[in-house]
Amino acid sequence: MPAAQEPKGAAADKKPSQRRRRGGKKHPKPDGDQRRREKQEAPTEEAPQEPVQRSRGRRNRNPQKEPEAKKLEEDSDVLLAFGALLKTNDPAAAAAHAAYERHEDQARFIEDARRLLAMSPSERKAMVQRAPPGMAMPPPPPGIGRSPPGSPRRVGAPAAPHPGSPRRNGPPPGLVPSVDHLPPGLAALALEVAAEGNPPPGISRSPPKPTDDDDVAAALSALISGNTPEEPPPKPKKKWEPPRVHVRRGGRVSFTAPDGQKGPLRPRARLDVSWELRVDEDVEVGSRRDVSVGLFRVGAPTNDAAIVAKQGKGTVEETGLARGAVAFFAPRAAGAFVFRLLDPEPPGQQQKPKSERPKASSNVYATSDKLDVVVRTHDDLLDSLKASLQQLEEPGRSRLGALQQLAVVAETLPASLAPKRLTHVGGRSGSSAEKKCREKLRACLARCLDELAKNVPGPLTLATRRRADELPFDVDETEEDALTRERAWSVLSEEDEVAARDAFEQQRVAKIKKQRNDDRRARDVHAACRRLCAAFNGNSASRQWLESAAPEQARRLDDVSTRWDALLEEFWPGGADGVAALRRHYDRADSFFRPTHQPSAQQHGFAWRALDDACARVLPQLFPSENFFKRREEVRRRVEACLNNADVLGNGRRLVLRVFGSSANLFGAEGADLDMCVVPAASEEDTELSSPEVCRRVGEALESAGAKNVQVRDTARVPIVLFADPQTGLDCDVSTHNPLALRNTELLRAYAKIDGRVRGMAYVIKKWAKIRGINSPSDGTLSSYGYILCVLAFLQTVPNPPILPSLQRLDLDWPNPKNPDRPPPERVPHPFDASRDVCLSFHDPDKTGSLADLREIAGRNRQSLGELLALFFRHYAWDVDYRNLVVAPRTACVLPKANKAELDCWPQNPHLAIEDPFETHYDVAHVLKYPKHQLVRKEFMRASKLIDDAAAQRVDPDLVLDYICEPLPVPDQVM
Repeated sequence: MPAAQEPKGAAADKKPSQRRRRGGKKHPKPDGDQRRREKQEAPTEEAPQEPVQRSRGRRNRNPQKEPEAKKLEEDSDVLLAFGALLKTNDPAAAAAHAAYERHEDQARFIEDARRLLAMSPSERKAMVQRAPPGMAMPPPPPGIGRSPPGSPRRVGAPAAPHPGSPRRNGPPPGLVPSVDHLPPGLAALALEVAAEGNPPPGISRSPPKPTDDDDVAAALSALISGNTPEEPPPKPKKKWEPPRVHVRRGGRVSFTAPDGQKGPLRPRARLDVSWELRVDEDVEVGSRRDVSVGLFRVGAPTNDAAIVAKQGKGTVEETGLARGAVAFFAPRAAGAFVFRLLDPEPPGQQQKPKSERPKASSNVYATSDKLDVVVRTHDDLLDSLKASLQQLEEPGRSRLGALQQLAVVAETLPASLAPKRLTHVGGRSGSSAEKKCREKLRACLARCLDELAKNVPGPLTLATRRRADELPFDVDETEEDALTRERAWSVLSEEDEVAARDAFEQQRVAKIKKQRNDDRRARDVHAACRRLCAAFNGNSASRQWLESAAPEQARRLDDVSTRWDALLEEFWPGGADGVAALRRHYDRADSFFRPTHQPSAQQHGFAWRALDDACARVLPQLFPSENFFKRREEVRRRVEACLNNADVLGNGRRLVLRVFGSSANLFGAEGADLDMCVVPAASEEDTELSSPEVCRRVGEALESAGAKNVQVRDTARVPIVLFADPQTGLDCDVSTHNPLALRNTELLRAYAKIDGRVRGMAYVIKKWAKIRGINSPSDGTLSSYGYILCVLAFLQTVPNPPILPSLQRLDLDWPNPKNPDRPPPERVPHPFDASRDVCLSFHDPDKTGSLADLREIAGRNRQSLGELLALFFRHYAWDVDYRNLVVAPRTACVLPKANKAELDCWPQNPHLAIEDPFETHYDVAHVLKYPKHQLVRKEFMRASKLIDDAAAQRVDPDLVLDYICEPLPVPDQVM
């Protein structure tokens, strides 16, 4: 706001109460003796007055002591407090600010602000309600806040104070008030008041930043119209909704090429997409039924991310079934894509820009098979490079998507498109399309390196160097800013202070979320560039294109690749400082930069034998004793008899308790809990078993029988009763309906029986994970069940020959010939999720009599337990592509994470992901967030490096297992 120009005598005509006191420091409240002394020592003036005491903005509880409540000594305090009040969307404050924008009288505005701050929220609200239309603020009492006669109105920039006028004091020395939270007019006034004081040396004041005054305008408009804005109700907590919902209604969508071509297609190839969808049977045959068919990249998170979507017009051709077709073209860039069958768009939405369209429906009725698009000619390559370059150069487009797209092209480039060799020095042969491809590739790589340079060093690299005191920590708010803010809040009422603190906290949380999103995007850029470097180094044709088109950029990419941090998943900065910091980083053993050479029997054989001997010494202590299963069977029989005697199921129906979990799957430790499930003795299905009533009956029967610490959780997803056995002290639980847990226990038990090395590896890994503090889902790390699945997947894929098959993929008739008359495995409804179904079938060696054959095949692998353990740590430290692959023992191979993202809406993050064998939509490692994933992977790296050190005689091989399972240091306790 512009400043007023005061005549020379204006300051002298003002009342003493309007003069500034020196300094903006907050004074303590004086007692009665101090007041009398100040009154006696005060200089004699025309209108002597007691010093005004500051109030903290609360109501005057003793009006006899303070007849003038809520007086603020400093104008700067008034402005700061008023700014904090204005940020709470107070209508009276908004009206006062709007009135000042019209009359531009500083003295009047400050007095209006004083009176508002001296009121309670209810008084301000009542004042706004009494204000007649057209009047922004009630007029002040006569003689208060009026400019002296003849003083000009403020016009233009703030004027400097007259030399003869008394100087107003600003904030205390060294404290500059922040005006970022104030509207433009109020910010200008605050800067003017602060500038009239003596600024401390070396401190400059930045001009106010423009802010949005829509809230002020809305409040003032409502005030003028006579409508008092009601306080909005508290916002309900936002419920999480999945980005996509697969609606299982018998839908189908498929594509075919006109020429019947199978396999990968060229860009822009013509496609015929057909679809069908189940409809209600009462829909008349021949009626129209429209859908929307969208083309997406595999794993696109939402239905709004369609490359192109078309309306599919269809008809109901038979009762309950609608069909239709629509023509498409393959994308112009290489990659993997799918078609989705969606709800039709509302009429008239396709003509609108994407930014103006409503959010697409989350329903997905069908998903097609994967459509692979690859480049086959130079024209296809040129189109893909043009598309990537356009995405890199146009503002508002996703650079990350362009980097990923370019990496896909480099990965899938066929050898037939390798560039021709140089015909002479300085010249290149080839068609004009080749020359254009070189130009576009050179431009794309330049943009990619520029994008990477913007994000180097990455957020985790910066955090690592800050923890090492090599870089200072970023400070969002200085101590002076915090003092200024607290000072502004201290003069508000309790309600206003709470509102101001809530608004500040919301801004702080929003800033943290934005920073996290920026950090996540920076890490994704690093990962995409890493994939691009790997593609150029792994594909000979792409490497030839790189060296022929941009040799300088090829050298830069090679240099960047050497600075990749596998744990942080970021590139370290180049130059002497960056390389030195990288070396110090790994010398401190914060993480491990890159793996050593591939282990071999000649170099690592001695360390493997020592590790095998150490496992042989420790496993007898880890395996449960012979009394383990016997004691649990006795407890099971007693509890089963107790429940049958109490007639828990009613009508004399008998039940059977079946043990599941670690007490039955052959992977349990000595202190494992006893998990039991109620199963009806009769063969028919009992639908009442899942009812909470049965769970409560079980709890009552156990309490009557003398069980200790009985806890009934009948509202849980799986109703369960927890208790302690009074005779053995064993912790037990009884669930009423848990078929998935029973089947899972049988599967793990079958795997454990095939080969003794399966149990040995699992017990050593569980011991290591527990001691190293990475075996607690409640703390965000992996469960024991997750580590067992990692062991099974490793033994299926890494050893040569494999030790374990996939029992879920192995034919039920194996080793006999397959029975052609056997129906496919049945899928049954999920016991806890009606929208899903599961397949509980697998090859059980005990039932089929194939255990001896499976053991004979596993015995063909002669690798020792020590060697397998070393390869296990190395595999999960360096070989697993966590960003793109999923650990899946169900298939005995790794699954692309993009496929799980498409079918089950899994996030495509760089964390470890493990598919559950039966609940394939469930990620066993979903508790792992990025910091915990780094912690788990770092422990894999540490263990692998210790084994490498033992092979190089840097560590005693006989103690390598002790080093691997070394307990974490206990943090120092603060006394």
